[in-house]
Amino acid sequence: MTPTALRRDGSFEGGRALIVDDNATNLLLMTALLSAWGVETTTASSGDEALAAIDRGRFDVAIVDMVMPGMDGLELATRLHERLSEMATILASSVPRHDVANDPRWEGAGIGAVIVKPIKASGLHGALAIVLDQQAGAEETPGEAGGLLDPQLAERHPLRILVTEDNVVNQRLALRLLEKLGYRADVAANGLEALQAVDRQRYDLVLMDVQMPEMDGVEATRHIIERSTDGERPWIVAMTAEVMRGDREGFLAAGMNDYVAKPIRPQELVAAITRTPSRGRVNEAAGAEVARPAVDPSVLARLAESMGGDDAFVAELIEQFMTDSPALVKAARHGLEAGDADEVRRAAHTLKSNAATFGANELADRSSRLETAAKAGTLDDGLARIEAIADELERVHAALRSS
Repeated sequence: MTPTALRRDGSFEGGRALIVDDNATNLLLMTALLSAWGVETTTASSGDEALAAIDRGRFDVAIVDMVMPGMDGLELATRLHERLSEMATILASSVPRHDVANDPRWEGAGIGAVIVKPIKASGLHGALAIVLDQQAGAEETPGEAGGLLDPQLAERHPLRILVTEDNVVNQRLALRLLEKLGYRADVAANGLEALQAVDRQRYDLVLMDVQMPEMDGVEATRHIIERSTDGERPWIVAMTAEVMRGDREGFLAAGMNDYVAKPIRPQELVAAITRTPSRGRVNEAAGAEVARPAVDPSVLARLAESMGGDDAFVAELIEQFMTDSPALVKAARHGLEAGDADEVRRAAHTLKSNAATFGANELADRSSRLETAAKAGTLDDGLARIEAIADELERVHAALRSS
């Protein structure tokens, strides 16, 4: 294992990655993305296959799915770390980092970064840059900042934080500063990803870069406000390299609550955090189902763009999804009939992840609710939930065939 996997030009050319996921669609997607970046890939569909792979070859990084039958991602990561402590590990999870990190196995797993599914090119690229740069011995945050950062701040002022920033260096700086304050934050690489993250998870604070591709911070803020009630919308702090006279008024007019200048100064970040209202954890109420398109065409367009316009490969991914998804519904039914809530949960989890990849948001939401019910062991209405998923899946298949 060498620390040269992250080259001086910031590329990953010549790196070697082990991808572990029982979901064939995710394996195809991550293999294509990594190959496009010059990374040699080996895939495994289970923990046992992954352990056998590291006995045969050497890798710079392992990308491990959290939810797999038999050996889950944290158990596998722990065993990989015990054998190869110098190998970087990225965990792919459908829940944010701070939720996964509450698992008592987290400390011994050697996880360098967490990417939230569905897998996005920008999120995967950013995670690779972070873990491979750490592996190469990246410099710490400048020492003079150390005395300004109180590691107990998160305990006194708990917040769920989302960092929205397209620049990987700025992402790393913000995350490092927050970690030194005791916070574990999630990352979105642009405004669109921020919207998706806020839809999945309730945040207290969003640190929002103003200038980003695809959707800038001001537009993303307006959309977040439109989608949120007054009691649920996050506190949004603008991050910008240029704070001119009148900018603050402009940010406030757009609905932002505060701002910090870039490059981020520790004392300004601490001040912005302390001005953020702390709402703590609030139980999420199940929302009423709202009619919406079976597939969001903008998600398919971004997927094709991330593949360099390779429509043939996107069609292959869609075909894989359409082949696998009926079997997942069948597995959920079988689990329900057999009284096996874990089988129901696994099938719903995989279907949720795949649906989100293609912008089938209603299908993803219905699958997510079934997964949550299976986790809680409350499957009295499980059959109705599965039938609703099957009905929505037919809509999704029809939409994908005509896309």
